[in-house]
Amino acid sequence: MRLLILAIFLIGSSLSVQLTPDRPAHAADRFVPGTADVPLPAGLEVVDGSLTVFDTATGRVVEVFAANQQQNLDISGFYAETLPALGWRNVQGGWLREKERLDIVVDGATVRYTIRPAR
Repeated sequence: MRLLILAIFLIGSSLSVQLTPDRPAHAADRFVPGTADVPLPAGLEVVDGSLTVFDTATGRVVEVFAANQQQNLDISGFYAETLPALGWRNVQGGWLREKERLDIVVDGATVRYTIRPAR
C-alpha cells in the first residue's frame, strides 16, 4: 500500500511539473522588502538597514535601497515586463496601482524604491 501511495505521489508530482508553464526569463523569487508585490531581480541585493516603512492617513510609505551587483542588469526592462502583470501601470516616469505610486530610481549601482500614496 505504501508503495502504491508513493508511486501515485511521484506520478502526480511529475505531471504537475510538466503542466506548469515555463517561467518568464525575468521571473523573480524575491520581493523588495516592505512589499509583497514588487519583485527584486537577481543581481540586486538590499542594502542592510535601508528599509523605512510607515503608514500615513492617506496610505503607506516604503523606501528601500538595493545595490546592483551586475553591471549589465536591465532593471527597466525587468520592471517593464513584470510590473504590469502585478497590476502596476507605467505613468509619468513611475508606476501607479490603485492609490499608490511606485518610483524606481537607478543611480549608478544603487536602486531606490519608493512607494507612496498617489496624488
